Amino acid sequence: AARNRTSTAVAEHGAIGRSAIWCSASDQRHVRPHFSTLAAIVTAGSFRGVRELQTAASGAANERGLTPSQQQQESLRAQRKEVLSLAGRLIAADAADAADVDLVLGEGGCSDGRALMRLITALQERKHSLCLPVFRWALATPEVRQQVDLRHCNKVLHVLAQNRQVDDAFGLFHEMRGQGLVPDIVTYNTLIHACAMCGRSDQASATLRQIRGAGLEPDVISYNILMDAFVKSGQPDQTLRVFKRMRAWTRLKGNITTFNILVNAYAKGGALEQAVSVLQRMRQRGISPNMKTYTSLLDACAKAKDPEKAMELYGHWRAQGVKLDGYAYTALVDACASGGQPAAAMEVCRHAREQGIEPHIFSRTLLNQILTAFTQAREPERAREVLELMRAAGTRPERSSYTALVKSFSKIGEPGKGLEVLESMQAAKLDPEVSAFCALINSYVQDAQPGRAMQVFGLMRDAGHRGNFKTCTALMEGCAKVGRAVDVTRVLEFLRSAGMKADTGSQNILMRAYVNSGQLEAAAGVFQRLSEADLHPDITSFNILIDSYAKASMLDQAVELFSRLEGTDNLSPNTNSYSSLMDAYMRVGQPRIALEIFDRMRTVNAGIDATVHSLALDAHWTRAEYSAALWMAQRDLRRHYAGVLQSKHDQETVWALDLRSQTSGSAQCLVLIWLGCLTDLHPHTYDAVGDLTIITGSGQPSQVLGIESVRKGVTKLLHELGAPFAMPTATAGCLVASPQQVAQWIAALKTKFEVPDCSLEQGIVSILQSRASDDRISKRCPANEYMEQSIEAVGDAIPQL
Repeated sequence: AARNRTSTAVAEHGAIGRSAIWCSASDQRHVRPHFSTLAAIVTAGSFRGVRELQTAASGAANERGLTPSQQQQESLRAQRKEVLSLAGRLIAADAADAADVDLVLGEGGCSDGRALMRLITALQERKHSLCLPVFRWALATPEVRQQVDLRHCNKVLHVLAQNRQVDDAFGLFHEMRGQGLVPDIVTYNTLIHACAMCGRSDQASATLRQIRGAGLEPDVISYNILMDAFVKSGQPDQTLRVFKRMRAWTRLKGNITTFNILVNAYAKGGALEQAVSVLQRMRQRGISPNMKTYTSLLDACAKAKDPEKAMELYGHWRAQGVKLDGYAYTALVDACASGGQPAAAMEVCRHAREQGIEPHIFSRTLLNQILTAFTQAREPERAREVLELMRAAGTRPERSSYTALVKSFSKIGEPGKGLEVLESMQAAKLDPEVSAFCALINSYVQDAQPGRAMQVFGLMRDAGHRGNFKTCTALMEGCAKVGRAVDVTRVLEFLRSAGMKADTGSQNILMRAYVNSGQLEAAAGVFQRLSEADLHPDITSFNILIDSYAKASMLDQAVELFSRLEGTDNLSPNTNSYSSLMDAYMRVGQPRIALEIFDRMRTVNAGIDATVHSLALDAHWTRAEYSAALWMAQRDLRRHYAGVLQSKHDQETVWALDLRSQTSGSAQCLVLIWLGCLTDLHPHTYDAVGDLTIITGSGQPSQVLGIESVRKGVTKLLHELGAPFAMPTATAGCLVASPQQVAQWIAALKTKFEVPDCSLEQGIVSILQSRASDDRISKRCPANEYMEQSIEAVGDAIPQL
């Protein structure tokens, strides 16, 4: 006894080898080691001590000079000790009587069947896989077989069913019948349960039919198990059929378990109303629902994604004084979260905590579902509350939870808060997903903060993520808009190091970055490298450089590059190409050639957009061809300027004219048309509106960001006409006048028209043309007059020649 206590104490402290030596010394003195000693060795040393014990026992047998037969018996005894020691690892101190187990380990091996059966019972309680081998050992031992009855067999079958060992269960069933044991209804129910655990509904039905063949009658448990088998195998219709068969063929009425299974069957079939009606049928039969019933109904609501019904049932039960448990609250929270009502789910969590149910009852998956629902609803602040609840519950948030929150903040345009979540994620020692970095980068780019986007890009690179080509392209475009060519180059180098080959599109972004930073030579160098490398410039490459030359008034370079584009195979000028070339000629004061290009576009059926049309109007207006410009604008008003103003034939009238995307000439044309629209209004209409506004800036009306040429041209036109529009002090990008002042001015202006019945636009155009004619006459010099007279004289002499 002293040696056993010493060995146990040593084993519990982890000294496995020393404990095995004590046990081997006990064997040499013919003292049997105590069962608790073996259990302590196995528990502390992961079976290594048992192997050392076998080795020591084998060595002691050789030292004692045993015969081979005796050595074999000693080896079998050591194996028996190992099997029972492995079982002892899972047996509590009082699970089996120490004296009984000691008898099992005696010289006879199985001298007491009761001790072995108690050991099997302990294995059954823990659903251990050794249960079946030890039980078959008991069946094969004649001394123990006499003490094995049907009750023991049913217990082993139950363990096999719980372990989902269906084939082993049926194999043991046939062995039982071969040993003369007659199965009872518990045996068959256990087999049906084994089939149900594995979803073998057909085999379960066949087993139920065998019950009557064995001279027995199925009970309500038999039908309940079979119904549950069909539910688990995804056949809710068969479940209802079995229920009807039970009511028709037997006198069984079912119990609370039967109706709970029916609720699950209706829930699986998507019939929520029928599942709720089961509750009424239970009350009609005098069966009170239990917590499983409530949980099943809430699960049905969750599967049907009907949070309104779930909350309705919850309110009804609360009024009746029903207190739900943690599982029911979990099902209710699941119903609210899956139905897209995360706020209701959080309210249920608050109720659960008031009932004394701690947050840890809610699984991490469920809380993540609530968090995801808040993020999808673009309520990241509420999602952050869920994150705090997870921390309070001792649940470590998943990486996907943080990622969803970062994406939510990015979608609503608050990347700063998303970056805070990302940093807290890194503080929790979680590696952020690459999608979180990409979402932040895209949000910063859309918010016109390329510097912060590059900061997140550096964090992503430091984390070892490659990113994706789409995000890197968006980052480069954001940097290119503000001329950060150095940052674009850094991203391109990152793409090359990550094995992603740069294409023509990325080189075009680099060209645009150089253009926006005023480095035309560098942009031209990128274009030249594209022409020399395997990557060939596309139409975007040509258009970027032509447009940059046009804006820099470098006409010769723009024309040369346009000619080169026309001579390139598989490429031809598009609308943007013609638009840039027209802009180039307008900037150097050659509107006539710009109009020739416009006519050429109409000849070759090139697409004419609002920009090209605006440039053509600007060319006509610059050449003092006001009638042509006005006629052209009125003709294409609906096609190109529907968003700027509305025609006078529309029921509504624009009280604010937005000219921020126009050229100087097109803006003045649209001002005339807009004033014409105001002419036909009744005087009482002016009393119902505020000020009339002409927006000439490129930003908001309150910002001083006007396009100088548009503002100067419109202001000069209105000043020459004596219009009452003035520029407010606080809004330099606008011209404002009251409707009454404009009405009085229009009435006074009409008196100056040469043709009284003409429209306001035509009358103003006639005034402008007459003034332009006077300007041309006043600008004539004697040399020009002499030249014109000489030309007239030559013209008269031509017929005589």
